[in-house]
Amino acid sequence: SWWQTLGHYEPNQRLFPNGIAGLKDCVERVHAAGLKAGMHTLTGCISTNDPWVTPVPDARLKADATYTLAQPMDATSDTIFTVEKPGRHDTIWSYSGAGNAIRIGEELIRYSAISYEEPYGFLNCERGAFGTTPAAHDQGARVDHLLQRYLAFYPDETTTLVGEVADRIARVYNECGFDQIYQDGSEGMGDWHSMEVMRNAIFERLTPPPILEASAWGHWSWWYHSRIGAWDHSKWGFRISHDQHIAAIPTYRQAALLQAQLGWWAVNGPGPVYRAEMPDEMEYFCAKNLAHDAPMSLQGIGRIGSPANRRMSEYLTMTGWYERLRLARYFDDEVLAA
Repeated sequence: SWWQTLGHYEPNQRLFPNGIAGLKDCVERVHAAGLKAGMHTLTGCISTNDPWVTPVPDARLKADATYTLAQPMDATSDTIFTVEKPGRHDTIWSYSGAGNAIRIGEELIRYSAISYEEPYGFLNCERGAFGTTPAAHDQGARVDHLLQRYLAFYPDETTTLVGEVADRIARVYNECGFDQIYQDGSEGMGDWHSMEVMRNAIFERLTPPPILEASAWGHWSWWYHSRIGAWDHSKWGFRISHDQHIAAIPTYRQAALLQAQLGWWAVNGPGPVYRAEMPDEMEYFCAKNLAHDAPMSLQGIGRIGSPANRRMSEYLTMTGWYERLRLARYFDDEVLAA
């Protein structure tokens, strides 16, 4: 992915050696081909190799729990003793988990066990995590469990870090001339208010206003959504999954007064625990989208490397047939109902 945070949302130098200028050139080529260019972000995410994290973690990174250090620590201590009983936290660092990162002063520490009985604390610690420096900490020091999801940290929504992150995301959008933004992972901010503060901070900085979708939405962001309803694609049960998605259309259209989105859909190939997607399943997807006159989006389709499914070109051709018929309003209501 080009969207690696190699320092305050800079383009990946391996893919874009000319930095932001190279990314802008890519967007201009997309426009020259008669297409629109969109950018996908994990909203508010701050990568673990970002200067906001390493070598000195920003004090404005959001914590989801705070404790008090019960005993002093030197630079090699492998246990964080706390006055308070720890809450239920993860003990591993994982994509969908809440993380195991502690901030004390200017050091980040990771633990792999928790003591829920006295003496309370976080055990088996990795000192100086994420390139920070191990240090001694006094008894009574503040111990923050940092909010983590999607292998990233987040800004505290009450601080100026929200604006700084929004500035960096908006810089890429504005300077490169993007047309669309997908604010994915916005739920990672932790709660609805935090999510909307972050999303609005980004939106108000984008010029011109984008075509916008997101992984979550509420009444604070309703007014700038183009459509809602994008779901992560299925690996099995394709028809059942799509039927469930279709069942949500009335909520999007009648209740929210917004256009429905029937993506994301992927042309799946065989995997370790699932089989390849078959032609009739792809046609089911296309036919239902046509019948409900709903736009959709596809994932995992690129020009580099072999496709996951060797019939991908055939499936994309099929999708094109159905989309042309849908956009032309070719069939009458009786046929669409059938």
